[in-house]
Amino acid sequence: TYAKAYGLNLETITDALADGAAGSWQLKGNGRKMIQGDTAPGFFIKHFVKDLKIVEEGAKAKDLDLPVAKTVLRENEALEQAGMGDLGTQALLRYYEGGKKKLV
Repeated sequence: TYAKAYGLNLETITDALADGAAGSWQLKGNGRKMIQGDTAPGFFIKHFVKDLKIVEEGAKAKDLDLPVAKTVLRENEALEQAGMGDLGTQALLRYYEGGKKKLV
């Protein structure tokens, strides 16, 4: 959303970041899908939420604080509660593209 707000070429930015220090599997695997608005699941949001809840339970059992995992869980739970659980994890972009205010 940052690159889009500044009118940058999304494909160029995705390619530049994907192989650098800011790269991630999500960016490499789903970056182009996000640009195209393709939310077809490779991995469902509802399954990601289930997995993150297991992580959250395990962290609590060991008295661990995992703030990033908590944040990611809450964001994806908001999408799931908005009826998007059957979309791919790349649909998280919808949370940040103005939907955040509507979903939370």
